[in-house]
Amino acid sequence: MLRHVTAIVTVAALLGGCTSSSDGGDATPDRPKAGLPVLAFTLDDGDRSRIVSSGKHWDVDGSVRAFLPNGSVLLERFSEEGDGDDALLVAGATEEKTSAEAEVEGLGSGASGFGRGTVLAVSVAESGRQALKVFDLDLKEIRSVPLTGNGFVGDPESPQATSYRDLVEVDGAVLMRRADWKGPESTADAVVRVGTDGHMTTVLKDEHVTDLTLSTDGRAVVAMVATEFPFYEGAPATTDVVELDPKTGTITERYGVPPPCRDYKPVIDDASCVERLGKVGETVVAVLYESGGGDSFSAYSTWQYADGRWSEAEDQRDKIVVWQSETQRLEQAVDVDGSDETPAPTEWVDGSEREAVKDASGVFPHDWIAPGSLIQP
Repeated sequence: MLRHVTAIVTVAALLGGCTSSSDGGDATPDRPKAGLPVLAFTLDDGDRSRIVSSGKHWDVDGSVRAFLPNGSVLLERFSEEGDGDDALLVAGATEEKTSAEAEVEGLGSGASGFGRGTVLAVSVAESGRQALKVFDLDLKEIRSVPLTGNGFVGDPESPQATSYRDLVEVDGAVLMRRADWKGPESTADAVVRVGTDGHMTTVLKDEHVTDLTLSTDGRAVVAMVATEFPFYEGAPATTDVVELDPKTGTITERYGVPPPCRDYKPVIDDASCVERLGKVGETVVAVLYESGGGDSFSAYSTWQYADGRWSEAEDQRDKIVVWQSETQRLEQAVDVDGSDETPAPTEWVDGSEREAVKDASGVFPHDWIAPGSLIQP
């Protein structure tokens, strides 16, 4: 049986000493030094990833998931070693060597996250007992907090199985989403807040809050709320974009949804109108797949909430865009209706100049992630 491993690979040394982070969306305020495009992508075999920085590239074991606040890359790894249990491994490494690692029993990479200065993971023992593990960015364990509910052991749809997802940390407090699986029509959920003293508070019970996401400054949390049945994960329910108070876990602001989401028609079963969330300064950002009915999407768009209303960033329509400075960005056209056989090239745009991105070996990345911002900072 495969063991599940997640690794963190440090690349800060090649980012000009900056600290930057993103999952392709927004997680911390800093960006790569101007003139240095930085991105990572999983290679075709799915077992290794390539990191590209300022003309250099190197490969690491695992599939890439996210950039972390210190310039590290979060990866998923699989190993056939051990007794068959899934495991979560957090490892810090430079281009040349692994610098630190911390192994945590676990069941799935979804139960991980980070804050401005922390790495978070949920461990699951063979007995099903779970614990929140908090590490600093040097991968030293800060604390371990027991969590309620048995994890998925054996049958993933076993009665009363409990999972934790969407982990974020602000000023030492950890927020995460808890789901108690009882069947598609009776799953209970809540947001759980774990304080620095380990005290756990359950809030927003059965309010169907999902996709907890850190702002670019790491001090605010935005999320989505499913507002009509069905509420189980993956269901295309109507959503509200909200902001949570990290001190209490409660909802402090409701932003509604951008106009295209109000008439959204799911194209596939697990489709949701809002694909990604973020908050840049005081501006809330939502990236959407718009639907026009039928069996394909009609547009891919980026929307901003400011001054009490949603407006589209029209120059980013049908493009994946990550800003890495005020004038520089990574950009890739989106094949909205799925008609293109070959993905569009990823481009590095610097003011009015534009060039295709490739690593030193001439490989063009397609399914990539990068540190930066969803909108122009």
